Amino acid sequence: MRHRPHAESTPGAPNLRDPSQFDAAVRDLRPAVLRWARIVLRDDAAAEDLAQDLFTQLWLNPEAYDSSRTSLRSYLRVLTRSRAIDRFRTRGAHQSAAQRLAVEQLSHPRAAESPEAPALRREVARQLLHALDELPREQRAAVLLAAVGELTASELALASEIPLGTAKSRIRIGLSKMRGVLDEAA
Repeated sequence: MRHRPHAESTPGAPNLRDPSQFDAAVRDLRPAVLRWARIVLRDDAAAEDLAQDLFTQLWLNPEAYDSSRTSLRSYLRVLTRSRAIDRFRTRGAHQSAAQRLAVEQLSHPRAAESPEAPALRREVARQLLHALDELPREQRAAVLLAAVGELTASELALASEIPLGTAKSRIRIGLSKMRGVLDEAA
């Protein structure tokens, strides 16, 4: 792929230093940014926060966008996807899993739980985290987004900008490798 010289700009690229052009760009692109963020974050409020932060950053630092390299829409799509995945990870896959476990425990109280049960659950959690850590980065992200983020393979493919078959393979192979690690530990 050949890049255009930096002196040119994408036809129709807005001048982000001009408040009226910036406002028009936000008005036009905000719905798409929100949609892209929701795919990964699956949380309307978090998507709104991310969109607000992106547009604020763009307003404060308009030179970060180089119109000679890509369209503003493409630039924001990549930036949104990257930031959404970062926020999803920061929000804590571990925290989400712990919250779901807590809800599960509250909704299904254990009758006469043995004293060893909490230690056993901690050990299983430790083994699962170890198995996740053994996965390559792409497979770990796919497994976490599918299991903890509850993304379908189609949503994962769209959010990661990869083919659907690749998303399915990363999930399937990642889970298979985790099973192998867990079987070795047993």
